[in-house]
Amino acid sequence: GNSKLMESSLRALLARNPDHYQQYQNEGLALYQKGDLAAAEASFRKGIQRRRHPILLNNLASIILERAGDLQEAMDLVDEALRRQPGHGGMLATRAEIYLKMGRYEEARRDLQEALRKQGRNLRLLLFLAQSYEGLGDRTRALAVAKALARQPYQLDADQKMRVKEMLLRLRENPEGTAESNGSAKKEAIAR
Repeated sequence: GNSKLMESSLRALLARNPDHYQQYQNEGLALYQKGDLAAAEASFRKGIQRRRHPILLNNLASIILERAGDLQEAMDLVDEALRRQPGHGGMLATRAEIYLKMGRYEEARRDLQEALRKQGRNLRLLLFLAQSYEGLGDRTRALAVAKALARQPYQLDADQKMRVKEMLLRLRENPEGTAESNGSAKKEAIAR
């Protein structure tokens, strides 16, 4: 069907222009899927030298982020991608992840909410949203989202399960003044 037509079209394009940026996009994705992040980053960088396509820019920003590289470079790339393709859900999600790493939780929350509106329910984005709520000090919302994620362990990868578990442990410590500890105090008062 369509995928065979797309593959043959891509082959024809690359036969005419073997140095086309799409070659580097595909190569970068294949290398990423194999776990070779350094080579994937190099491939995306080659592609960007040919054409500053928004998807390539975003993919490079994601790789830089995953490799714990220069957050400002990653932010510049994703901002450029969003200028070229405003409102793209995947790019908003990448920028939100960068904001989280920078400790800019309000901006992360805004981008994540918009990305969720555009992309629909996405557990990875919900985990990031819980992290943004936690960073903002909104323990009630962070705990609610983390609990909802914990009820779906079969849909989370190992890293996500670990992050949800760690978040639940942090949030359930119940320092004085949190909604959950106040609720416990009310229950104790009613029980007396």
